[in-house]
Amino acid sequence: MLSNKILVANYGDNSLSIIDRKDLSLVGTVCLRGLLDGKTGFTRLLVENESRVLILDSDHDCLYRIDISKHKHLGQADLGRCPIRIKGFENRIYVLNIDSNSLSIIDKSDLNIIENVYLGEKPTDLAIDPATGDSYITNLNSHCLSVVNHENGEIDTIKLSYMPFRIKIKDDSIYVLGFLNNHTLSCSIISSIDIKDKLVIWEEILKGIYFDFEKSKEQDIFYLVDSENSWLYEYDKSTRENQRKLYIGGLTNYIIYDFENLYLNDMINNQLVIVDIASNQIKKRITVGREPHDILLT
Repeated sequence: MLSNKILVANYGDNSLSIIDRKDLSLVGTVCLRGLLDGKTGFTRLLVENESRVLILDSDHDCLYRIDISKHKHLGQADLGRCPIRIKGFENRIYVLNIDSNSLSIIDKSDLNIIENVYLGEKPTDLAIDPATGDSYITNLNSHCLSVVNHENGEIDTIKLSYMPFRIKIKDDSIYVLGFLNNHTLSCSIISSIDIKDKLVIWEEILKGIYFDFEKSKEQDIFYLVDSENSWLYEYDKSTRENQRKLYIGGLTNYIIYDFENLYLNDMINNQLVIVDIASNQIKKRITVGREPHDILLT
């Protein structure tokens, strides 16, 4: 049921949109409010198998396990305040709680909390190193990354010169998007950090305010949407050019990439926007629920 799909979590009407990846048709909508006794605040999700998903409730600080095919609530975990990110690795689930400055580590089998790890101030994003299972967290107000060791739970800190907001791990590098902390308006910063020695390789200031980004597969090319003008930009690190590429419209704060298409949320127009990178054209705009937040490819 959930294989080869695009899943969109819609915060505004507490629903889950299911889209077929082959023909980009909307194949179903799951009303989560009805399933969970009127609960609201669904923002992020993680697929477990063909029918089961894990869904974060950022308003009620909970994680729910749901069987979509049976329309059944299977269990839940109580989290820190305002959970905003969820990742899985092996037999564990990792949830980032922005208002309690913590990372909840959860046993996947029974959703019991293994540990709550306390981080820097205002953690905003989470990435897992697929080679080691170590967690990398951006701490916006502490100007640093927290690195939580998967094996022993020890925490290391990578100090930064700016306010980190989003993070991606690609191959042997960490890529971070953030904001300057000298009150410069309409500027963002993107940087690369070596995952082995934890040292900053390069930093680049970009004009514009960007809430998320993606990186191409082989080159240091990054895709970002400016929140102020709604244009998709392509930043080429080799030439240091940040080129305006395509008008998206609305407000985008989440981007994922399968190395063929970009998938972007538009929270104002309640759409999933799919961009063909090769042709630099919008392949399709799909109307989903209100205020789409998370996008997941299966």
